[in-house]
Amino acid sequence: WIRSPASGYVIDLPPQRYFKALADWEDELRRINETQGLNMTLDELEALPGAPPPPSKLEYAMSELLEAKAAKWLDKQTVYACLEFTVYNPAVRVMTGAKASFEFFPSGQIGHKISIHPVLLGALVTWEDWVNLIGDIILAVWVFMYIYDHIMGIRVYFTQPPRSCAQCSVLKIKSLGLRTLVVCTNCQNPFDPMMVSFCPECYKDMPKMHTCWKGYFQDIWNFVDVVNLLTFVYVLATRFRIRFDTTRVRDFPTAPNQFINLYPVAWQLGFSGYVNAFNMLLSYIKTLKYLGQIKNLAILLRTLQYSFSDVVKLMLIFLLVYVGFALAFLS
Repeated sequence: WIRSPASGYVIDLPPQRYFKALADWEDELRRINETQGLNMTLDELEALPGAPPPPSKLEYAMSELLEAKAAKWLDKQTVYACLEFTVYNPAVRVMTGAKASFEFFPSGQIGHKISIHPVLLGALVTWEDWVNLIGDIILAVWVFMYIYDHIMGIRVYFTQPPRSCAQCSVLKIKSLGLRTLVVCTNCQNPFDPMMVSFCPECYKDMPKMHTCWKGYFQDIWNFVDVVNLLTFVYVLATRFRIRFDTTRVRDFPTAPNQFINLYPVAWQLGFSGYVNAFNMLLSYIKTLKYLGQIKNLAILLRTLQYSFSDVVKLMLIFLLVYVGFALAFLS
């Protein structure tokens, strides 16, 4: 129920008067069926010529708005109006939460926004429900295994102190302006990095990446992995929680003055779908990380890495020219 404190007006929501008019219409059809001895269903009686028409939802909605306007529940000072409702289809067990909001601007313009999010009730009745549940469980197990592997990989960066990191030593030498020997991490041979950039004994270049904890933050793939895993955890947690909440929705209230608002649940499920789409893009980008393990493709990926800045500059120039021609022909 929605009550206006100023006028005492009570809007008929849920529509009790409409339900009463619909019940009276059905009783009228049953009376015609009994008096004429037709022995027909309500749908067949409705199709008969001369049968009374059912109550119109549009006329009822317009009458409600006119009553609200007459009771000054809606007037010229109304700034914002919002309506949330839930529609349930028992044939496919789909609950749809809808929200319609209207904003009235001082200029007379009316801005509207309608949001619709369907929710499939996870009652675990059909085999498709069990397949979806098993798929989510398998994905959850894989995500937690990946998280465990990532944590084990992080430990490698914290096993070596910064004083044993060759890159940290070189940076310290450069910052202090000293000429000090650095121990090679491969053959333990001391050499001067200011003279040569590689070890004279094993002829291996100095590592450009830190081998201490700073090396974890130098690798951009670590940030991609963290965002990817956190997004997976959010999406899976939302799916399981919504599945648990909607499974409990078995019996819906029959009283006309009761209402279950499932729009927040439906919105969360819809938002998790957008987040999951972004996560799928991250997962697709992560394939480049594992393709680098292949020897032939590693050369190609390394070439793209070295030429990335030049490619970005070329694409920006191409974009400026392309947009300029598009705007010129558009005008």
